[in-house]
Amino acid sequence: MIFLQIIISLLVQIFALLFLNYTEERKDTAKRLQKWFIAIISFGLTVVVVIAARNCSENLLNFTKSMMLYHIIYCAAVVDYRMKIIPNIFVAFGAGFRILCFFFETSWYQNDWKNILIQDFMGFFMGFGVLFLVYLFAKNAIGMGDIKLFGVIGITCGFQHTYTILFLSVLLAACYGIFLILFRKQKRDCEMAFAPFILIGYISSIIISIL
Repeated sequence: MIFLQIIISLLVQIFALLFLNYTEERKDTAKRLQKWFIAIISFGLTVVVVIAARNCSENLLNFTKSMMLYHIIYCAAVVDYRMKIIPNIFVAFGAGFRILCFFFETSWYQNDWKNILIQDFMGFFMGFGVLFLVYLFAKNAIGMGDIKLFGVIGITCGFQHTYTILFLSVLLAACYGIFLILFRKQKRDCEMAFAPFILIGYISSIIISIL
């Protein structure tokens, strides 16, 4: 199963790389080489994520959930990095996959459906609810695509894991924003893709969970 997930991860990242190269200007060879370098590094990290997710997962279903969510966040991060938008198809796919997992959890693994719904609701509140409150009071601080993506993370990971991912993502984005302001002379209201930081936060949370 680990090798299958590695193969799936490789295919997902190849399609992501092709997307980046397709949307990049043809004459910009330096940026294309940079994308290939990033792809090689990210695939190495994916292998680490596969191994870490397998070690911290209680069963095959939890492992599959972790990896599928990783693929969704990875694709969302790639599109958000290039186009500054997270398509609803990623959110819909993630929500649909979570519903499918719910039926397996309650029927195949005989888990209590009430506890599952409570955990999903708490995770949804931590991911979607907190960021939506931020959106209401500071609309330019975060996009709805990021909020909906965190909603999917919340219903898939539960409260504690979602809190860790959110904390790491915001911390990394804040540090990068400060770097841009201080050293790149960017304005405070400059637009910045948040999904790549969500991806890094998700990877970090999985690795931290096995330490």
